[in-house]
Amino acid sequence: MSKSILLHLLKKLVVLAPFTVSEKISDTEYIQKCRKWKKKIDHLFSEETVHQVTDLLSFFILNRRRDLTAKEVQSMFDFDLSQTRVGKDLLQEGEKRGEKRGEKRGEKRGEKRGEKKLAKRLITEQLSTKFNIEKRRIMSRLEPLRTIDMVELAKLLLTMNQYDEAYQWIDNRKKMIKMAAVG
Repeated sequence: MSKSILLHLLKKLVVLAPFTVSEKISDTEYIQKCRKWKKKIDHLFSEETVHQVTDLLSFFILNRRRDLTAKEVQSMFDFDLSQTRVGKDLLQEGEKRGEKRGEKRGEKRGEKRGEKKLAKRLITEQLSTKFNIEKRRIMSRLEPLRTIDMVELAKLLLTMNQYDEAYQWIDNRKKMIKMAAVG
């Protein structure tokens, strides 16, 4: 084999360059070296193979440095990770996880709203029946109360004899809630 062919083949081994660098090298130096390696690849390989070789180099680089950020990798290779197959797969996985978390949060919020609505309806029914008060007058008074407050009120209603007692309790609880929110 001629010397020029051998030198040309040796230059193409730039793909293995990440294995020649100490793991103790700083991130800044490492990124600079990666940029140089990428430039060599762009110069040495044909347009058809440059992407495959870059993918191989990036695989080796990421295997050696798992703590690199997406921005650092993008600056090394001058391409958008989200446009690669791996990037698209990672984005898709992230979206799935995000959807699951969002669904769980939405379910919890929905459950809490449903519980509050049911408690409010129950208290309204109890007050209306016990003290013969129009439901619409009761509903607006209950609005700021939490579910736990309405459950407590439901228990207390058993011992209350006048609607003024219930209204007084509701007003006091509203004040407590307001103070807690401010402080």
